[in-house]
Amino acid sequence: MKQLFVARRLLLVTCNFLFVAGLYAQADSLALKRELTLERDYNPVLKDASKINQLPEIKEPEAPQSSVDFSRFTLPYIVSPYLRTIQPDVYFSSPETCKQRGYLNLSAGLPLNIDGDWGYQLLNTHRDYLNIYVSHRSTRSQVAYLYDTGDATMKINDNNAGIFYKHHFEQAKFTAGMQYLNAAFNYYGSEMTLSVNDTYPVNTYTHLNRNQVNHLFHLYAGIESEENDEINYKINFAYNLFRQKYGSLENIKGPVENRYTVDFDLNAPFNSTNVIGLQGFLKSYFSQLPDSADFVNHIRPREAAQKYNYTTVSFNPYFTHTGDDWDVRLGGKIDFQFGGVTKNFLLSPDIRLKWLPADKMQLYLNVSGGINDNSYYNTFFENRYLNPHFRLYDSQTPLDATLGINLLILSNFSLDVFTGYRQTRDEHFYITDYWPGDKKNYTVADYVNYSLMQQSIAPVYMKAKTFKWGASARYAYQDIFNIHLQGIFYNWNCSKLNKDAIYGSDYIQALYPWNKPSFAGNVESGFQFPGLSLRFNLNYQILLGRKSYVVEEAKMKDIHDLSVKSSYSINPMLSVYLVANNLLFQKYEVWYGYPAQNFNIMGGISIKF
Repeated sequence: MKQLFVARRLLLVTCNFLFVAGLYAQADSLALKRELTLERDYNPVLKDASKINQLPEIKEPEAPQSSVDFSRFTLPYIVSPYLRTIQPDVYFSSPETCKQRGYLNLSAGLPLNIDGDWGYQLLNTHRDYLNIYVSHRSTRSQVAYLYDTGDATMKINDNNAGIFYKHHFEQAKFTAGMQYLNAAFNYYGSEMTLSVNDTYPVNTYTHLNRNQVNHLFHLYAGIESEENDEINYKINFAYNLFRQKYGSLENIKGPVENRYTVDFDLNAPFNSTNVIGLQGFLKSYFSQLPDSADFVNHIRPREAAQKYNYTTVSFNPYFTHTGDDWDVRLGGKIDFQFGGVTKNFLLSPDIRLKWLPADKMQLYLNVSGGINDNSYYNTFFENRYLNPHFRLYDSQTPLDATLGINLLILSNFSLDVFTGYRQTRDEHFYITDYWPGDKKNYTVADYVNYSLMQQSIAPVYMKAKTFKWGASARYAYQDIFNIHLQGIFYNWNCSKLNKDAIYGSDYIQALYPWNKPSFAGNVESGFQFPGLSLRFNLNYQILLGRKSYVVEEAKMKDIHDLSVKSSYSINPMLSVYLVANNLLFQKYEVWYGYPAQNFNIMGGISIKF
């Protein structure tokens, strides 16, 4: 019944927008000039849905892409934009599209949400290209707990800066860049799991309002040959630093992780339609867990002996063929891990097939796998509230397959239907963390005096098999109206709980995909008023079937999050916009015990110069 209700909601939203579009379909087509709006493009990406966006190459219906920036502090299944807020190499890639060198975006709203973006193009010649950019995202808002009394102050203050450079040689191109993110936030989760001793009520905990601070640094450089008929090459070097100020206690230093990466692709075309090549990478990790080895030994003795200084090496030989109506890639991945806590060898396939049996039909198959990089750096963008004492294990995926069909039903309407299967060892799931007060040397009093958090989040690991099936549809009418609907159902089969890898493994036995949805849906739509510089964009996100674990199984509220943005271009250089988030006034949680913002509004200005 719930899925039928959701389907009706999706249908209602779709019909309303199609009706409005139909009214304007009777009018004469207008030559609407597209403008580049220098705001961040909103790019909601559902977990496990990236293949849908990458595979089909049938000509999709096109519509002007309005930059829609909805709330950054709501849904956990939207890829966080913090280190990739604005990509100047994309924004200024075409001088014909935008002849201005810079942009400035400023917006604020209630509760206290503030956004800012600035970027400037220092060089843009046929050989050299250089951009710098900065961004700011912050909030300080009161949020009410769903399953506990009272409320809390959610604080986030992210500041990002970067530089991007590209140089074209005669037969190659060189790229380099650098990004830095300073991310401050608090663990505002509910206090229900911390009150383990009535002697120390929560209001006596002295450091709960202290902000955690993360420093993330990314430096990269690479060179790539211009495509030719002989040998093509690409090699990249990167360095990532993750440093956290505090452990879970204020008097414990946080983790530090250094990651060095080299990746390459060598290939040679032959017979005009074939390519043979070798891809690969080497990643070396050098980590320092929270300050004291004694602390680690007391809190999680099994993990203290495990190595977090390790290297992963991957080789991927492949062959590709391009035919008149089909493309195929055949290959395999060989992954080795030296040190670390996961199995040190993995074989997985690398198969991609696209076939056009008819002019407006494409069948596709993607089969892949590999060792998944769950570094501190990567984990931050998935869940910043993870207890600092946990460095996620690198999971292994021997098989991840997606099969689908893409249809261009009309010149402006496409439909993609797909199904998939994924098998992963040591798949991580997030549960509510609790403090084991009976551990040696660290008492409840220590937690009272030094804890930064009322509640944090911990991982559990299982072997997981995931079936998915879903559909994605796109429609566009001229430059007036566009809509994209997507829905994915998930079926999880979890087994083999890794008890050696979890904090407090004695208190959880259930095998369940904690915090994962059984259904994820999304509706994106835009409407441009003909003859006016006024545009509306809508985004509706749905997540159903999530559960968490807090001493026992706990059902989480479904998410129905509706946001609308209106933007008005005063002239080609200046525009204003207004965004309303959570228009359905839904109360839900990002993670269990961590509620999202309720209804909120932001207004802003965008300038090109």
